[in-house]
Amino acid sequence: MRIGLNIVGRLEESLSTMPNSLFRSEFISRVKTALARAQAAGLLDHPGLTGRAREVFVKDLLKPILPPYVELGSGKISDSEGRLSPEIDVVVYSAATLPPLLFDVGFGVYPAEACIYAIEVKSILTAGQLRDSLEKHHQLRQLTYLPSALNKVYQPIGPPSPAVIPALFAFGSDLGPDGKSELARYRELDPEADISPVTPILCVAGRGYWWYKPNEPAEKWINHSPTQDHEEIIDFLGGVANTIPDQVAFKGRPRFGHYLLRPREFRKQ
Repeated sequence: MRIGLNIVGRLEESLSTMPNSLFRSEFISRVKTALARAQAAGLLDHPGLTGRAREVFVKDLLKPILPPYVELGSGKISDSEGRLSPEIDVVVYSAATLPPLLFDVGFGVYPAEACIYAIEVKSILTAGQLRDSLEKHHQLRQLTYLPSALNKVYQPIGPPSPAVIPALFAFGSDLGPDGKSELARYRELDPEADISPVTPILCVAGRGYWWYKPNEPAEKWINHSPTQDHEEIIDFLGGVANTIPDQVAFKGRPRFGHYLLRPREFRKQ
C-alpha cells in the first residue's frame, strides 16, 4: 500500500511539473523559429521591414499565447468622442467588450475600451524608430474612456474602462552589444521615463525586456536579461498573457451606444 502511495505521489508530482516543461520548451522552440524566420527574411539587417516583422511577431509569437476571447488587428484606436490614434502595428482587443469597425480582415478602427495592448513592432530598433513609437504612444494618452458600469438610470457607477497599454517589441537593435542599453536610450528620449513612461513595456530580442512597476520604492524599471533561450521574449509573452484576463474583466460593460448616439431633443408623444 505504501508503495502504491509513493507511486501516486510521484505521478502527481510528474503531472504538476510536466505541463510547465512541455509548454516552456515548446514556446522556446517557437521563439527560436520566429527569430530564424526574421533572420531569413532579412529583418535583422533592414530596419524598414515593419510589415514583415509584424507578420512574424503576430503569427509566431503573439497568437499562440492569446485566449480565444481576444483578437488581433492593426489600424487606429478611437474613443467615443471621435479622437483617433495614429495607426498602430498590433492592437490586442476584446470584441466581446465592444465591436470594432473593420474595413478589411484584421484592419480597422477599434473602440478604446475594447483595446488591451497597442504594440509597435520593429525589425531593427533605432533612435528614429523609438521616437516614432513614442510619438504614437503619446497620442494614445489623448483618448478618453467610458465608465465600466452604469446604474439603472444610466449614470456612471464604475471607474473608467482601463486604458490601452502601450508596448514595443523589436527583433534587433542598432546598439552595440557592449554599449548603451535600450533602457538608457529610452530614458534619453522620454523625459517622463522614470515618472510616467509613455511606453512602459520594452522588449528587444537579444537585448532584454523591461517593464515599469510604479509602486517599487527605488528602481521602478524591472529588467529581464537576455539568455541563450531568449527568455527575455518568453518573459515578455508571459507578461502579456498574464495581463489580459484581468484587463478584460476590469473593462466591465461600457456602452457601445455612446459611439453612435448624439445629443438630441426628443418630444414625448
